[in-house]
Amino acid sequence: MACNGAFDTRAVRPWNQPRPQTSQVIQFSTPFECPPSLALGLSVLDIQNVPDPRVTVYATDVTDTSASFHANSEEGSTLYTATTNWFGVDPRDPDFQIGEFSTTQVHPRNKPQVLTSCRITFARPFVEVPKVISVLREFHFSKDHGWRITTEVSHINCNGFTIHIKSWADTIIYSATASWIAYSPSIGDVYSGSVNTMDAHAWTQPKAQTSKAVEFQGMTFTKVPNVFFGLYSLDMSSDRNLRIKCTMDNVGRKGFTWHIDTWANSVIWSAGISYLCFERLVGKAILRPR
Repeated sequence: MACNGAFDTRAVRPWNQPRPQTSQVIQFSTPFECPPSLALGLSVLDIQNVPDPRVTVYATDVTDTSASFHANSEEGSTLYTATTNWFGVDPRDPDFQIGEFSTTQVHPRNKPQVLTSCRITFARPFVEVPKVISVLREFHFSKDHGWRITTEVSHINCNGFTIHIKSWADTIIYSATASWIAYSPSIGDVYSGSVNTMDAHAWTQPKAQTSKAVEFQGMTFTKVPNVFFGLYSLDMSSDRNLRIKCTMDNVGRKGFTWHIDTWANSVIWSAGISYLCFERLVGKAILRPR
């Protein structure tokens, strides 16, 4: 059993009334049998470029019927808007495992690294080598350099995998956190992958709006699937606000169209999202502002 949804700060407050902490209770219309494991991924952001841009999204008070979702900034960072997509699954589901990794598990914030990696061990070994995706749910950049970050996974086997969070050029990442989802490849109603603006144009030719159609390779869903997605990669100019909006439409049994956009004077050199499409829906979500 699994379900997904989204938390948007604009459902609680206007974008032009930023505050350090914004939260909303999301109640599942069909309860889980126990509190679900949750993965969160950022999909929409509007953050002032000074001081250091910082954002974190997370869930608390997770029960079998609801969870409280939060989008926070820290130490003077101004968060105008944030949207996080979430994916929930019964933690006892033998086909799925969910977790997260923070760079602070390896080094403190005041000792940033270009590359931070960690070996993840599954709580339960998979029978066959699983597929794994990772998405960003938190980051803290230096305001003085371009904002560049990516999370990826490697060396996957039945017992675990290695997760990486890295930057390049002169970027300084004080901290970042990625959520990950692993699932059995033999499941017939799940499909995952990643897309990037560089699939549509070179990073040296930035555009305010980028989109492209994706066709599922080797499978067709029996009905229109649900889609969870979040940012896995970002490369933006730091002399303007960090504004990015990732959406999907035209979702059908054979594919979908993705969009990665910005607005005003912000510049996206490149950005990428990882996605998970699935049919096994538990229930929709009911939003309750807090």
